[in-house]
Amino acid sequence: MRKRILVGIMFLLFVSLVPIDQASTLVTVKIEERPATILSDYVVHDPILITSDEDFETQGWSGSGSVNEPYVIEGISVNAARGGHCIEIRNTTVNFIVRNCYLSHYGDEWVGGTHASTGVRLFNSTHGTIENNIFEANGVGVYILASNNTQVIDNDLSEIYEYAIIASVSSNVTISNNVCDGKSFSIYFTDIGWNPGEGVMYTGISNNITIVNNIVTSDRVGIEIWDCISGIIMNNTAFNNDYYWDTDDGAAETNGANFGIYDSENLLITNNTGIAKGLSISIWSSSNISVVENSFTSLEFLHPAYDKTRMALFDYNYYSTYDGIDEDNDGIGDTTYFDLYGYIQDDHPLMYYPWYEPVSPISSDPTLLLIIGGVSLMVIVTLILWFKRT
Repeated sequence: MRKRILVGIMFLLFVSLVPIDQASTLVTVKIEERPATILSDYVVHDPILITSDEDFETQGWSGSGSVNEPYVIEGISVNAARGGHCIEIRNTTVNFIVRNCYLSHYGDEWVGGTHASTGVRLFNSTHGTIENNIFEANGVGVYILASNNTQVIDNDLSEIYEYAIIASVSSNVTISNNVCDGKSFSIYFTDIGWNPGEGVMYTGISNNITIVNNIVTSDRVGIEIWDCISGIIMNNTAFNNDYYWDTDDGAAETNGANFGIYDSENLLITNNTGIAKGLSISIWSSSNISVVENSFTSLEFLHPAYDKTRMALFDYNYYSTYDGIDEDNDGIGDTTYFDLYGYIQDDHPLMYYPWYEPVSPISSDPTLLLIIGGVSLMVIVTLILWFKRT
């Protein structure tokens, strides 16, 4: 028993001497590989059009439309090769789920544009969930227009020609845990939406949006938000955006941002990673925007963050161009971060990515380590002698 106690004490002392490794300043994004798509796992189905609550039942979809028993469209493969929508749902009020489907637009003719060749299109529908589907070769993956209480969860939208997800004039929308790669935009909230069936243009705000835990790549903009009056953007990784432009006067006006916020208010942007060729985050004409504990990296631009109106709160963020020092080694820069044009002020710029712990001052000081090591050695020797006597 005494030997076990001695070994335990010695082990704890040894562990206390091991320096805490400094966290890497490079982020590694791990995208879990999905199993290869086997079309035989799905039931081949023609494109689906639902225009009323009753259509779910008359078309034979299981469920009752209640919260506990939503209508379910599941396990099908739809190829709308010559344009149109794989699944379109209009003017419904019941609960429904589209899940575990393979939705594509493969064929010898692809119809482009933001209102054609869509995997799932919702108009004036509530309580819809789009979950765990694979979208390939679509012009748009998911289009949400005037549809509230909608969730887009755990989908693979990595093979999209233009926009992975669009939401227009919709509230209480949650977009989470998706892999998105839209060549133009990946996640796009806009104040304008066109309904071809009516020939009507819809304009307005979105409210209470939630965009969390998505992996986003794009040639232009990763996540862009227009006219939203409340919401949270959290734990998203946006990278490889490869396009930007700058004005002649050098102002940081760009279409290549990881995160773009325009004409919006009451948004919390936290714990996101942005790695861009140009700006990582760009904010225009917006108020009450909190940008806290994110990491922003620009590969070619002079600074990674920009706020045209100078009204957003930036605090505790990591900036790739920050060149301050951290004498007390607490992981926070000793001087305020200002962007190139003085539009952003962050009084607590981070020296490391916000989800890593800073280097322990004690563990990195060789003198302190020597003192601690000597004292620990004396304690160990004393314990050994005491155990031998007893």
